[in-house]
Amino acid sequence: MKKRNFEKIGVWAFYIGLVITILLALFQNALTSGTLVLIGILGILVGLLNVTAKEVQSYLIAAIAFVLSFTTLGEIVKAFWTKAPVFFNLLAVFIASGAAIVALKEIYAITKEK
Repeated sequence: MKKRNFEKIGVWAFYIGLVITILLALFQNALTSGTLVLIGILGILVGLLNVTAKEVQSYLIAAIAFVLSFTTLGEIVKAFWTKAPVFFNLLAVFIASGAAIVALKEIYAITKEK
């Protein structure tokens, strides 16, 4: 498969992950360990296929900032959308999974160079 096709898969994994997190927040009774694993796998695909070497630092900083602030953001938005805390928790699973893979790849690259 060409690199361009992998990029398309990564982009679609991102969009699908966002849609699934919204749907699961709306229909919390569908929230199972299997759906959490699916969100995590989609996040991993995004991290593997979408983040280039030049984007690693920006991606990780943005992911850390989001994961650290998502609880407060969920509570603020809760005034307008009661399911917001669930949505932001699910989104954190999605983003943190991708960030973990990108961080592991970067750690490996750094240690491999020396």
